[in-house]
Amino acid sequence: MEKLKIAIIGQGRSGRNIHGAYFLSEANTKFDVVAVVDAIEYRREKAIREFGCKAFETYQELFAMKDEIDVVVNASFSQMHYPITMDLLNHGFNVVVEKPFGATYEEAMDMVNTAQRNGVQLLVFQQSILVDTINYMKNAIDTKKIGDLVTIDIKYNNFAHRYDWQTLQCCVAGGLYNTAPHPIGIAMHLLGEWDNAKLCYSDLRSINTMGDSDDYARIILERPDGVSAEIEVSSTDLTDPPHYKIQGTMGSIVMNVAGEYTLTYTVKEEQDIKPLQFASLADEKGDPIYCQEKVEKHVESGTLAADPFSSGSARFYSAVYDTLVDGKAFIIDPANIANVVRIIDEAHKANPMTKRYSL
Repeated sequence: MEKLKIAIIGQGRSGRNIHGAYFLSEANTKFDVVAVVDAIEYRREKAIREFGCKAFETYQELFAMKDEIDVVVNASFSQMHYPITMDLLNHGFNVVVEKPFGATYEEAMDMVNTAQRNGVQLLVFQQSILVDTINYMKNAIDTKKIGDLVTIDIKYNNFAHRYDWQTLQCCVAGGLYNTAPHPIGIAMHLLGEWDNAKLCYSDLRSINTMGDSDDYARIILERPDGVSAEIEVSSTDLTDPPHYKIQGTMGSIVMNVAGEYTLTYTVKEEQDIKPLQFASLADEKGDPIYCQEKVEKHVESGTLAADPFSSGSARFYSAVYDTLVDGKAFIIDPANIANVVRIIDEAHKANPMTKRYSL
């Protein structure tokens, strides 16, 4: 099998611990890392030992290797995703770009249009929508196992006083840019609506963070028929762990971050639906009774693969290979992910925060 040649820009937590970890794993049989870029000499030397690759201080040095590289992974700092990706696309490289996919919708669509214009592939690393847990919920919605969709609730909550560059507005950071692309993308995927999902409500706050960006975000999306999704990303929550809850007209799903789920649903033919009564309800003697019904419930539960950094990465890069080698359409449309950035950008504009730091 032909292996594709990879270059990775950045050897931080994403470039090394997510992308690099996948390429070094036994699950990877289709890619060889031939070059790594990092400003820190120690990281370059470590990459040479681990990957047996070339290492450079600046990404521009990759241009001389153009014919030896099939795709570049842009895992640079968030504020560099747009300018570096644009430069790579204009030099004819296929690019995997980390989230956030730009700071604004205009930046994201500029990358989409530039890739199309140059005839190269733009592959956005929104791998969280590919894991079994999300596929399970999406199937339950699409097959109407829980009836018609009513609402989606997603919480990515913890408690933390974060103090690194991911707390700085000047770095296109904070919880909404850093963490929320995953739950917002998942919500839009489950809603089945990307272009026409609108931001109905947003609340951004800076509470525990050491920086100047948000560490609490509450977002409500709505598709044209009124079905909504609420997303909360909080670093101020000691009690409510990350979870999903989906309500339909005939059932619901609850699922935690570990992939443990319970689906509870009813079957219409088994329901004993009584006609509307305008009079006060009473028993045979005439004593008042409470309005209630017996509901026949069916329950399914289990545990599904939930880790976006193992199975999610594997499925993402398998799809990258199929796209670049076999010409298949990529399973994640970058124009859809541009709409994730649209929502994030709109929320920031609706909740302006004072910038206190600059690089």
